[in-house]
This record gives sequence, C-alpha cells and structure tokens, in this order.
Amino acid sequence: MDKIGRTAARLPFNCSDQTNPTWRERAELCAELVQSLALSPGRVFSLADIGCGDRKLRDALRHRGLNCRYDGYDLLPQSPEITRFDLRSDVLPRIYDVVVLLGVIEYLEKVETVFAALAAQAPWLVLSHVIRQDDHYTAARRAELGWRNHFTEAELARTLEGNGLAVVRRGLTSDRRTLLAVCRSLRFAEEPAEARA
Repeated sequence: MDKIGRTAARLPFNCSDQTNPTWRERAELCAELVQSLALSPGRVFSLADIGCGDRKLRDALRHRGLNCRYDGYDLLPQSPEITRFDLRSDVLPRIYDVVVLLGVIEYLEKVETVFAALAAQAPWLVLSHVIRQDDHYTAARRAELGWRNHFTEAELARTLEGNGLAVVRRGLTSDRRTLLAVCRSLRFAEEPAEARA
C-alpha cells in the first residue's frame, strides 16, 4: 500500500469514504426532509450541521434554494469556516431551528446524553443512522468502522423518545440501509414561545 493509501486508511470516522456517492445521497435526502419542515416561510432559519465533514449538506441546501444560516461543526474541521466541536463535551453557542447529525451517532458512546442535550438546543433534529436489519454489518465490520452503536429502527426510536425527541418523519437511502429521521423536540413543543425568547 502506498503512502496515500495508508493515510486514507487511517482517517477517523471513515472520512476516507466521503467521496462515496451514498454520502451525497444522504445529504440530498436530508435537505429534502429539512425543506419539508414547517419553518416560517420567508424567514431565514438557522441550522447547525454537527459532524459536517466537507459540507455536502450545505451544498444540498443551497441547491434547493433554502434560505438558512448554515453553521458547520466538526471534531476534525476540514476548512477554516468549520468550527471545531466535540459533541461529547461541547454545547452549541445558541439555540438553532434545526440541528443535523449525519453519520455521527454510530460513533457515540453516550448517545442518550447527546440526544437529551440536543432536545434542549433546537426544536428540530434530523439525523441519520445505518440501521441494524440483517447481518450485513458484522461485529468485526462494526469494530473496523469504529462504530459504538448499531440500532434497529425501533431501538433508535425508543432511545430518541426516551430523551425528549419524537420521530415525526423518516426516509431511507436507496440501498435501504441508512435511515434519516426527523425528530421534534418535546421540550420545545411543550414550552410557550415566550419562555424560549
């Protein structure tokens, strides 16, 4: 293996795979789901893309003409415009209309804590997860990928609901392996608007 191949193989969070067309498909499906949200028409909405990588979602949102203030966050920023952010310990600097986690929760050890924190930071959460539905991802393959979580769709829904997030819409990538879930924060749904101002 040449030096470039060895370097690519060592990239954390499987970033060496980010040119895979399925990553772009996931971003496009996410943008479609964000567009379907009941966000105030004509108003610029705010979106935090946590684990944004090379910002495929930003491009997909722009392609759809969505009027949003996009902020990219990542543990390993790939450009100066991306804010370094560790989801395990950092808190977003403000409340966002939408928070997005694409290709992130597979790597989290304390996913319940993260979900509970995000339920207090945005009324909407859109996330992806490669769902467990067959033996495609063996224990050895998950270890190779560095995954800590591999939920079934039902397990993921229960974990979200147990931490203040209700799944209201879903989509699947064309290979039917990656679920995208739109979640409504129960905290924001129950609080009067003036309490959040």
